[in-house]
Amino acid sequence: MENKYSQNTEILINKLLTHVSNWKHLFKIDFQYFYDGWAIYLKEKLNFPRLITIFWSYQLQEFSIKSFELRDENDKYGYELFFKEKIKTIEEIKNIIKDVIYGMDLIHFTLNKK
Repeated sequence: MENKYSQNTEILINKLLTHVSNWKHLFKIDFQYFYDGWAIYLKEKLNFPRLITIFWSYQLQEFSIKSFELRDENDKYGYELFFKEKIKTIEEIKNIIKDVIYGMDLIHFTLNKK
């Protein structure tokens, strides 16, 4: 099991932070270590605030991604719009991040809210 001090963990984190920095003009980007993994947070700066959370589990060795609609600036986690887990590769997570940033989470939420 990897931990936050391993070289592989640091390489993976740096790859994703470099990738999401392409959208730094749209999102405030934060990063946090946890006991069981680490997470990157993308909080939208626009009027329709969303929070996108990318989590890596040390134990499962896989990513999950969630997006939330934030109702106001004090809302830590709002209404969940999208969730996908068991993402194994960095390329797959990069594609999903891009899709979510460009609105796949909103489309998914709208189509499933019947």
